[in-house]
Amino acid sequence: MISSRLVERIRTVALSSATMVTLIIVGAILWMHPREADAPRYAFGFVNHQGEWVIEPSFEFAYDFNADLAMARRDGQLGYVDRSGRFVIAPQFDDAGPFSEGLAPVKVSGRIGYIDRTGMFVISPQFDRGGVFSEGLAQVAKDGFYGYINGDGEMVIEKQFLLAYPFHNGRAPVLVKGGWTTIDQEGTILDPVDDPASLGQRSGPVSLTNRPPESMTPYEDRTAEGLAPQRHGAKWGFVDEAGSWVIPPRFDGVRPFGDGMAPVRQGGVYGFINRDGDWVIQPQFHQAFPFQEGVARVMVAN
Repeated sequence: MISSRLVERIRTVALSSATMVTLIIVGAILWMHPREADAPRYAFGFVNHQGEWVIEPSFEFAYDFNADLAMARRDGQLGYVDRSGRFVIAPQFDDAGPFSEGLAPVKVSGRIGYIDRTGMFVISPQFDRGGVFSEGLAQVAKDGFYGYINGDGEMVIEKQFLLAYPFHNGRAPVLVKGGWTTIDQEGTILDPVDDPASLGQRSGPVSLTNRPPESMTPYEDRTAEGLAPQRHGAKWGFVDEAGSWVIPPRFDGVRPFGDGMAPVRQGGVYGFINRDGDWVIQPQFHQAFPFQEGVARVMVAN
């Protein structure tokens, strides 16, 4: 007969094992979506060029402003805020993308559709994946294949591709069984390409289900305002287009310039420097991103 003490010990071990499995699963989910993992301890807001709060830190995560709207997460759901920080489209989406050409992709109940700036669905949720509109078309996926829709939701280039990029200058890279090629806006196959980046495509075939979480996007390889982040040993600085040092490598991390200022990390926190390398906003933020449309999103302890 098994003693009550042994039964209790078995129960404790079983509970500990179940807890460990749960933690592993949750940890994997949070690793894929760090913006949710940061929610209990950190908050996102927006500052101006003087480092003053324009929108107080109150969001679990926030994205850059685009056409005067920014995606923001609250209570696990995404919505859109205006420059006062007020939700003009209530947080209600499992995932969302920026507005482009008047429409934004959003995800509800596992399906992606497109809303207008009032939050009304123009194209009902029906796709497995969806990108932003570019040159009148957006790449979407359903049943494992990509095609392109117009602003009315009509599939104008039938789904047939393994991957698809947005259109740029009338052409879009697509992946077929034989490799990468390009198409025009009629869907006609043009020239094969070795690398989609050769056509000015840098961000990948972005869609709501395969883009990297924003807080993990590598900024260090982006050139802006004529200056490029450059690493030397363990430190970062900025070089000009000729590769000459403009700001010597003395920071632990840097991100590109915007509005004449760049977020840089020193001593574990971020501040902002000008083009001379002087501090404009002293290091104080856990995360900071380049200025865009006059404001910068930053993360602080909640």
